[in-house]
Amino acid sequence: MNVNAPGYRPHPGLIEDRARFTQLELWNCRAKHWGTDQIDPLDALEPGVALRMNGFQIETVSTLGEMTSNGKLVQVAGLIHRGDRIVQIASSRFSQVEQRFTAAHELGHAILHPNGALLHRDRPADTTGWQKDPTEREADFFAACFLMPGRQVHRWFRKFFLTDRFVLNDDTAFALCTKPLDSVLQRIRSHRDLSLTLARTISYNGQQFKSLSELFRVSPTAMACRLEELGLAFDPRASHRA
Repeated sequence: MNVNAPGYRPHPGLIEDRARFTQLELWNCRAKHWGTDQIDPLDALEPGVALRMNGFQIETVSTLGEMTSNGKLVQVAGLIHRGDRIVQIASSRFSQVEQRFTAAHELGHAILHPNGALLHRDRPADTTGWQKDPTEREADFFAACFLMPGRQVHRWFRKFFLTDRFVLNDDTAFALCTKPLDSVLQRIRSHRDLSLTLARTISYNGQQFKSLSELFRVSPTAMACRLEELGLAFDPRASHRA
């Protein structure tokens, strides 16, 4: 099927394949881009390098202003100007990890939406009732797959939490929070609560480590969403209903 055809929406599997192919391109050319082939695979997940590899220049600017999207006022985090082959990233209101995710988002636009003349990543000033355009959701998913490859996330999750699917029970609650399950469930009440906790955690069962969000250089929220996409965190509401 022609991914460039008008109205075509790439399915998640195809988006993940495109992200994986881009990662392999970077890895195979790591000596060219980093001056050595002795680098950690996570260090090769650089959206800025991938954008330059695809012929785009990157400009960091203080602000890109605000615009109305689907009836909501949003802060623009990034813009891709396809005709000029320029990607602009706003810095004044966004952290380093947010800027990195935005660069990966714009990389997704460059690869998935070759016919879009001007595409942007935005942040809503008010998220109530707000939904992103499908192309923006696709670019976000590409960014998540690129920055947090499934195999690598599975590998480190298993190393840190000793499981392929985290379920809160008496043993795991104490290993995670050094508190009994009933006490932990008062704080971790939803799927997102648990995934955010796992994304931020720096110790488990007495072992210290970098948090997953720090290891992959993404926000805790981005990592939490990825853990949920990969099925690594089991919704505590499903097994602990009143």
